[in-house]
Parts: sequence; structure tokens; C-alpha cells
Amino acid sequence: MKPTYEQLEKRIQELEKQVSVLTETEKKLKKIEEMFHLFMFFSPIYVFFKDKDIRTIALSKNYEIMLGMPIENMIGKTMDDLFPSDLAKSMIEDDKKILREGKPFGVVETLNERTYTTIKFPLKTGSDEPLLAGFTFDITEQKKIEQELETSKNLLRMTIDSIPMWISTMDKNFKYMIANKHYTDTFKIPLDQIEGHRPQEFFPPELFLKHKKLGDECLTGKVVGFEDEAEFEKGKKTYLYGFYTPLYDKENQIWGLTAAVFDITKQKELEVELLTYARKLKESDETKNKFFSIIAHDLRNPFNILLNFTELLLKDLNEIDKKEVEKRIQILHDASRKGFSLLGNLLEWAKSQLNAIEYHPEKLNLFQEVNDCLNLMKYQFEKKEIKVKKDHLKNLWVTADKNLLMTVLRNLFSNAVKYSFKDGVVKVFAEETESEVKLSIQDSGKGIEPEELENLFKINAKHSSPGTDNESGSGLGLILCKDFLEKLGGKIDVESEKGKGSVFSIVLKKINSIGD
Repeated sequence: MKPTYEQLEKRIQELEKQVSVLTETEKKLKKIEEMFHLFMFFSPIYVFFKDKDIRTIALSKNYEIMLGMPIENMIGKTMDDLFPSDLAKSMIEDDKKILREGKPFGVVETLNERTYTTIKFPLKTGSDEPLLAGFTFDITEQKKIEQELETSKNLLRMTIDSIPMWISTMDKNFKYMIANKHYTDTFKIPLDQIEGHRPQEFFPPELFLKHKKLGDECLTGKVVGFEDEAEFEKGKKTYLYGFYTPLYDKENQIWGLTAAVFDITKQKELEVELLTYARKLKESDETKNKFFSIIAHDLRNPFNILLNFTELLLKDLNEIDKKEVEKRIQILHDASRKGFSLLGNLLEWAKSQLNAIEYHPEKLNLFQEVNDCLNLMKYQFEKKEIKVKKDHLKNLWVTADKNLLMTVLRNLFSNAVKYSFKDGVVKVFAEETESEVKLSIQDSGKGIEPEELENLFKINAKHSSPGTDNESGSGLGLILCKDFLEKLGGKIDVESEKGKGSVFSIVLKKINSIGD
């Protein structure tokens, strides 16, 4: 049956519609193709398409500059045809892996002294044969900038590491952004455990709390200076001087802070040495003044007495009786003895100050040394009718220089006699430990004022007071005792109560037996 006119007309209209759609589609495809060609021609990045055999299907125009040949000469070529063999080999391996695994892949490559980064990925088409596409970026300038930044960073690192102080930068949360080698040397931890971390993670707790307060103050916009001390190593103090300075961003807002800290331990030690030297210089000057004072006054008095009484004796010798002569001779004797004792102390003390005393330690029986000294001083004790009581002295052996020990004992016994009342008692007793002997001499005198006790062993302080019979003195004897005992490796101490007398104690190194 032949179609009717109406049916033919309808069919023609449908065909016209289909032709119109096909024409429109063709126009769109042409437009897309034109856009693709324009994209490939003007693309600033390198674009490529390859088939399953790793041959080029399409390349962007800029490959002509990269490879130095027209695009048409590159289409259908293998990587071996276009690139150096080593580079071509790695490209082929990468491409096969992408086609095999169906996963994207990124790589950085170098060609003709330029650096490129490429992202490759598989393309799935309607056919069974996959394609491969990718984008390549020339990152030569970026790499150059990165290298320059790395060089600058290394230069900065070398610079701050060479500065002999702690240098660091922290953000507002006190996280270290950069820190120099002094931090790693001080805290004995790697740099990556400092940069990116906060000070509380490795600072001693007390030190962190102090510097947290300083940092908080700095973040208010102040430059904050400080002096501090820390113990980074056990038993070793480090003295610090430094300051925190605020850091500002482009908007003039505080971004963080820098720390610059100096190790001033050597300066502090030098300061202490200078102060010690100044103190010793002052003491030396005061010692000199004391020395001349003793010569000018204390040593002069006995010679005045000698001169005056010898003059009186010569003048009145034929007019006075024997008893009066004996009395005056006794006064002369006492003055001579006193002057001789003082002169001996002066000479011994002067030698001590000049380090001219020879020290010969030996094993000594303390009981024997005490007895020898008391026998030499028998007259002084008898004159004031003072008795001596000894206790716990036998079989005690010490190591000491005989002459120095005798000088110490003589001065201490002279002191005991001087400040004991007539008919008094001087007690001598000892205590011992495994390594030491403590010898004590206790008088029955008037005692010492508390404020005077502090100055007994100081050359620059006037502390001598008259004895119970108004005996005078220089105070030099006790100072000599202290100097000599220190040379003997011992020490001296005193206990006193006003009105009840004093106890002077010396400590010496003990020897357990004479055979030791």
C-alpha cells in the first residue's frame, strides 16, 4: 500500500528534523574541535595524548619549543624518537605502569637544563584500547626560587649558628619557628625537637615560668630585658643576659617575638674575681694599717716601760732598797717578756702573710705538746695563781707542724691567763672522732661580748680588750692562731658567755696510732 501524501509529508518533516539535529551536532563538534585545537595551540602548559603503544596522538604547540621540531614531525612517534634514551626509558616504564594499573602518576624530570613536573593519567574510551594523557609544567623558575630560598635559609642558619649566643624566633603561641645551634647544644636534643615545639617541652619548669611571663610582657609591644641564672647541667650554674623583642607583620600587628640571650657566666665569674680581689686589696690595706698601729702603739708601750724604768733605776739606784729594785726589775722583766711575745707574733704573722713560713707536718703527741707549752708558761700561771686541769689528753696523736702548733697553744694559753681572774682555773680537755681531735681550753674569766665574738679573728677590726689585771694586748695572737690552723688543715672556734668565761677549741687531724 502506497503511503499517503500526509504520511510522506510527515516523514519528510522527521527527516528534516534529524538533518537539523545532525547539522547542529556537527557544528558543535566542529566548535569543540576548534576549541581543542586552540587550546592545544595556545596552552601555556604542555599537553599530550598517547596511544596504547606509547606513541603520540596529539601534542600542544609549545612542544615545538621544547623539542625543536614541528608538531607534525612528532605525531605518531615513540618516546625513543623524541627524547634522550635515559629519559625515554623512564617515560616508557611510567606510561606502561599507568596503562596497566589504571592510576594517575606524577613525576619530575629534567631536559636541556630545565625542570618539568608531569601528571599522567589513563583515558578510558568506548573501545577496548585505553589511551594516556597528561600535563607537563615547566617549573624551572619555581625550582630556581626554591633553591634560592634554600640557599638563603642555609645562609641564615649558618649565620645564626655562628653567633655566640642563643637566637630564636617564636610565634604568639611561643612555638619556635627558628632556633640556632646554641639551643641544641644546651638542651642536648635535635633541632626538629625544638623548632615547631614550645619551650615548656624542654625548659626546666622554673625557668619556663619565668620566661613565659617575660614573653607575655613582650607581646604587649615592649622590648623586655632580663638577667637570669639556670642549671642546664647538674651542679653547674649558667648566668644569662638577654632581651625579648616583638615582631610585627605587614599590618603592623604583633606576630611573635625574637629572643637574644647571652651567656655571661665568664663575665660574672670575672666580676666575682674582681670583687674578691677588691676585698682582698681592702683587707691588705687594713692589715697594713693594723700592722703599723701595732708597731706604733702596742709594741711601743713595752719599750717605753723599759726606757722609763731603766732610767729610774739608774737615777735612784743608790737611794732605793733591794726590795724596790726587785719590784722594778720584775716590771722590766714583764715588759720585756710582753714585748718579746708581741714581737714574735708580729714576725710570725708577717711571715704568714708573705707565705714564708715553712710547714713540716709530723706525728705529735698532743699531751706532750700541751705539757711542753704549759712548762714554758709556768711563770705566767703562777703569777696569777691560776691552776690548770687536764682531761682526756693521753694517747692522742695528731699530724701538725711542731712550731706552728706550739705558737697556737702559746697564744691560746696566754689568752686564757690574761682573761682569767686570780686564783682561777684553766681547763684543758679533748674530744675525738675517727679522723679529728678537738682540743679545748676553757678559762674562768669575764667572757666576751657577743658583738666582739664576730671580730675576734679579723685583722681589720679592733677587738682586743684589757685582761682581768688590766693586761693589754693587740688581738694579733688569735688571728695568728687562725692562720696557722688553716695551714695545718684545722680550724678554731670559740664559745663565750659574759661573766662565765670562754672556751677556745682547735680541731686537728688525728692519727690513730704512732705507727700510722
